[in-house]
Amino acid sequence: MGYILDPTWDIVVWILILVLSSSFHEAAHAWVAWKCGDSTAKDLGRITLNPISHICPYNSFLIPAILYFSLGFTFGGAKPVPINPMRMRKPDRDMALASAAGPLSNFILVIIAVVCLILYKRFFPLMSLKEAYHSSLFVRIVFCTIFLNLLLGFFNLIPIPPLDGSRILRYLFPFLRDIYNSLDTVGIFLLILILNAFPKAFSFIQDMILYSWKFIAFLYKNM
Repeated sequence: MGYILDPTWDIVVWILILVLSSSFHEAAHAWVAWKCGDSTAKDLGRITLNPISHICPYNSFLIPAILYFSLGFTFGGAKPVPINPMRMRKPDRDMALASAAGPLSNFILVIIAVVCLILYKRFFPLMSLKEAYHSSLFVRIVFCTIFLNLLLGFFNLIPIPPLDGSRILRYLFPFLRDIYNSLDTVGIFLLILILNAFPKAFSFIQDMILYSWKFIAFLYKNM
């Protein structure tokens, strides 16, 4: 019996996967920071997939609502993971590693989801990717996991504070450190301004997701 699309159920699935993926992202930050010598986030219980530990009333609800009703688009985030660089063994390097752990965790979830997709094909070898998507709830969940984690991974690599890419870039290019430090308090407003005024500036994210899907489709067809 094929899977019949239920819009309400699909929305629930998307929200659930987004929340769990974001929790995995934040827990990865906390775990790597702990491994680098800073137990601040660990002591606060942030190495967990429990969404309650990562939800922020401001970033998770207020900002997305204000953006949606005022500008017509929205994005948000979880509660920032508290990190004390001075407790790390090599502060500059370890901050970059802890920052990179978030997007990397999302890409790891993408890999796991792709493996699940390929294993699914082992049971239904004659089913195309499109047919599988429209006939199986499991495949739709896998698709949702892949898309949302690609989006989270690539978006968080944008080198604008407070996104993870800014922490990585200031380590790789020390001469940018002072500029980034001065932007830390206004970075979120700069990001919102650019998203609103120059939405095509981030079209590379769509391109990266599209190329990733093409590669995944190639794997599904040939494995």
